[in-house]
Amino acid sequence: MRRRQVLLGLAALLALAGLGLASRMIHEAGAGREATGVVGPARRLGGRGGGPAIWRFPALVHGDPADLYLPERGPRDGALPVALLLQGANVARRHYARFAASLAGQGFLVVVPDHWRTFPPIPLLGRRLLLADQRQIGTTLAAVETLNRVGPAPLRGAIDDGRLVVIGHSMGGLAGLEALAGRCRFPLCLGTYRRPPALRGGLFYGTDLVGHGGGPVGPIETGTRPVAMISGSRDGASAPADVEATWEQLRSRRKALLTVEGANHYAITDTSRPVNPPSLPPIHPDPNAASGDQAARIEAIARWSGLFLKGEVLGDPAALQRWHLWLRERQGADGVRARQGG
Repeated sequence: MRRRQVLLGLAALLALAGLGLASRMIHEAGAGREATGVVGPARRLGGRGGGPAIWRFPALVHGDPADLYLPERGPRDGALPVALLLQGANVARRHYARFAASLAGQGFLVVVPDHWRTFPPIPLLGRRLLLADQRQIGTTLAAVETLNRVGPAPLRGAIDDGRLVVIGHSMGGLAGLEALAGRCRFPLCLGTYRRPPALRGGLFYGTDLVGHGGGPVGPIETGTRPVAMISGSRDGASAPADVEATWEQLRSRRKALLTVEGANHYAITDTSRPVNPPSLPPIHPDPNAASGDQAARIEAIARWSGLFLKGEVLGDPAALQRWHLWLRERQGADGVRARQGG
């Protein structure tokens, strides 16, 4: 795979550069790096499939430009758990708008940042990329705690900052898996990382560890934190067999493997061939074309992702009952099939 070759090549370059360079932080420092807050007016989006209306806020999350999505709530509704979406390499946050809004409608505050990193962190060789970092989990938790205290309505007082799930796409999924395993491994993670107690579980699309590090996939210890992995049947960047091989190595009490018929590597982006504007780095396209209705596919993935996250990860009884009902009786009707393990 192209991305595996890139990672292995970067690892070799970084190793040659010496331990001094390898220990540097990936993201650049600078004024305003830690800024958090809403930076523009909210937009009210229509609900999907009879669901609640969605609010979208432009924000800064620890200096990263981000979009925040949350459902319109009644006075008796409980606080919303946080779902952090870690983007695929160079996939701008705007491409996840439909998926994020649909997931928010199931009762989450969905945070979708654009995270810039200089990679590899070597003078003259590094490039500025949109690339997820597992340490975004800690900075996001700090940011939403601030927004919960001093943010504008309807954010203020609406967030359960003690419960966070991580969602990752492609290389964002690699960062999320490492975060759940409590690992910080070169070259994707430099410095230190500590898994926060608020991190409860995760779900990853188009992510696998086959070939990374030059060997077979080793055990991935997530303990009590449930994990779901999703693959597209036509994914040309992360083959279904490789996603399954990675899933088999998850050491989690509860895990699920979902397969989406007709989907390529970009099943959770607004289009199956997302393109960035010229001001941003280009997205590496999937050589395989998707088949079927992309909008319907996004809604199906978001629906079953939300049930897994709320039911298996966060212990919501109603969501758990619906999740198990689907596993028993309703698989395949919308192009998504699943099996559980653990």
